[in-house]
Amino acid sequence: MSSEPANPNEEPGIPGKYVVIAMLTFAIMTTGTMWLYTYFNNRPFIPLRHALVQRFKRETSPRVEGGKERGRGPSRLRIVLTVDFDPSLETPENKQLRETMEQDAIALAKQHIDLSIYEKWEFILIRYTPEGLPKRWESKREMADVRK
Repeated sequence: MSSEPANPNEEPGIPGKYVVIAMLTFAIMTTGTMWLYTYFNNRPFIPLRHALVQRFKRETSPRVEGGKERGRGPSRLRIVLTVDFDPSLETPENKQLRETMEQDAIALAKQHIDLSIYEKWEFILIRYTPEGLPKRWESKREMADVRK
């Protein structure tokens, strides 16, 4: 008996097809885990996101986040909308439009989310400009002021 393989062309180790199957299985499981995490993390805010899309436009790409930043600090509710006007300009028309948008977002949030679990309110409007820095306006309030 010799210790040589029966087939001299056969290399010892795991066949390539099993490695490929293992890699695809790992990729599918990782993608599924990420999808589930994202779904359950955003699930409380899905009705509010749909309402924001109905009220404003789909182009505003509403983003709603809630909770504590990095697990500490006050809990906050943040709504971010992309707009087609420069929200940083301090004109009377812009001020009125920003205030109206924020009041509408507050009304929708009161309808779709339990605001009593949050301490801070953040409302952010962003306009992305080609080849430039984004124009941004934000409103931060105590949630007690928003609940009134």
